[in-house]
Amino acid sequence: MRKIVFSIVATIILSCVLCACTSFDITIENTNWHLQVAIRADIENQDSQVIARSDEWVVEDTLTPIVDVILVANDEIITITDNVDTNKSFIGTYKKVDVIGVETVVYKVTVNDLSGNATVSTTKYNDGSKIKTLILTLLKEDIQYTLNFISKN
Repeated sequence: MRKIVFSIVATIILSCVLCACTSFDITIENTNWHLQVAIRADIENQDSQVIARSDEWVVEDTLTPIVDVILVANDEIITITDNVDTNKSFIGTYKKVDVIGVETVVYKVTVNDLSGNATVSTTKYNDGSKIKTLILTLLKEDIQYTLNFISKN
């Protein structure tokens, strides 16, 4: 009887510890995603370039446009908006396709005539802090766009 009680108590304690360690909300929803950097890659020519960045992202090419782009996802609808030029807004869809471990979720995404994947996870820094990260990869023929977002909620 003691072994059974001990096993139940140990399971409850372990469950609580694991829940405390993974309480970070790793979903695409309920987050204001801020663009850090956008990269355009020509797959056939193996050429890539940074096409936009936030003012926090440092690049060698100081002519790369600085933008303020927000991605919001709710109810399987993605909206990407340029806060500086509100005429630049894109709407698409997403659907969860995979959960990898406790800190990574993969979504299938379509925005306009581009399709690809969004991966939500955490970036862990040397000081122990971590932040939610979204990497959106969209393809159209031989052109790939990779947009890195962070959560600023």
